[in-house]
Amino acid sequence: MTAYDQIKHSLFPNERMVIAITGLSKNAGKTSLLNWLLKHFPQYEYGLTTTGRDGEEKDLVFGTEKPKVIVSKGTIITTFATEIQRNAHCYEVLEKTRFQAGGKDIWIVRTIADSEAEIVGPASVSEQQEIIKRLRILGASTIVIDGSLDRKAVLLNEKVQAMIIAAGANYGNSDSIIKELRRLHILRNIPIESDVLANLDNIAIFKAGWIQTELQSLLGNEKQFLELCHDQYPDKIYIPGAITGANWHKLGSFFLSFHGRVIIRHPFNLQLNLVNVELISEELDITTVYPFIMNAIAVNSGAINGNHIDSEALLAEVREYIPELPVIDIMGIE
Repeated sequence: MTAYDQIKHSLFPNERMVIAITGLSKNAGKTSLLNWLLKHFPQYEYGLTTTGRDGEEKDLVFGTEKPKVIVSKGTIITTFATEIQRNAHCYEVLEKTRFQAGGKDIWIVRTIADSEAEIVGPASVSEQQEIIKRLRILGASTIVIDGSLDRKAVLLNEKVQAMIIAAGANYGNSDSIIKELRRLHILRNIPIESDVLANLDNIAIFKAGWIQTELQSLLGNEKQFLELCHDQYPDKIYIPGAITGANWHKLGSFFLSFHGRVIIRHPFNLQLNLVNVELISEELDITTVYPFIMNAIAVNSGAINGNHIDSEALLAEVREYIPELPVIDIMGIE
């Protein structure tokens, strides 16, 4: 099966999809991947937005040159007024939204000619969901969000139906990339919890019914958490916040001996290394309220610091460890 067929099957099962493109780090190759998707799947009526900024001339942090987002005529995008003014001949203004990014208003426009564009968008989940709704109403069927793994606007956005992760050499060497992708793959496979717990803000225990505690997180509350569990002998524990390495150092032995179910809000809350995530997935009855979606992986062997990786070796290694997901090479996907 070709790269085109793999991606089409994973990301485009129908034309009304909301797809997120994320990266393991900055400069992972997300824009190059977005351009490839737009070029090779031109049959869809796209709406493009982002959880930050994409297509600007230079990276705002590193000052490096960045690739432009290449959009075809008829694409609907979210952008700044300065972009509209700079390329007025390329855009039909559809509406001014009530949202901002970086203190500037966000506008929705339709391209009336093929062009290079700068995409901007809001960072919150609710604002992203409203943007998706507006893009659909204005005529876009397939929505693509340029997101980030450390932003809730993608991870907790229930409208996101598929996600492709760009893994670039900017993240580190081949070994570190493989370990992180394996860790994410385990998070992806955590079963979904049937109990509706998303509205519980604090740690909760189940003993003939859910009891919400006064503990908002495990951070600094490990002792109280252990005392509570030893007093109550709960059948289930719900932890809405993060479980970090520091938490695991103090609570790992308890969790591994716990015979009930541990429910987390989102797999990404397991802020632990590969070894501990593997241990948890094998030894604990653990479920999640929100799933971690990962439909495909795009590797990028190039690094802005010059520490490039052998692309064929990286591609082969990722495919070996994660055989059920399509894996493509950003630099060789033509």
